Amino acid sequence: MFFCFSELYQMTNRLANVLRSHSVKCGDRVVIYMPVMPLSVAAMMACVRIGALHSVVFAGFSADALATRIKDCKIWYCLWDSICLRKFEMLLLHFSVFS
Repeated sequence: MFFCFSELYQMTNRLANVLRSHSVKCGDRVVIYMPVMPLSVAAMMACVRIGALHSVVFAGFSADALATRIKDCKIWYCLWDSICLRKFEMLLLHFSVFS
């Protein structure tokens, strides 16, 4: 899968506008809980664009590890992907976020 810069730029701007519409502003803390994919890169760049601090927790981490990072950093917002494919099986990530 390949993306050109303009596609990543558009994805970043759209995601930054979504974050702004949910009242994320400069200095807010956001955790990004996604597998390695272009959307996770766009999420990081969108946080940088609006000045929000971001912490990346990749999808291989457990619910306890995610909860520890959220509590330690006093995170206000969480971006996640609901499903991840790992070794040909589906992982449901939203259960880790809500537990």
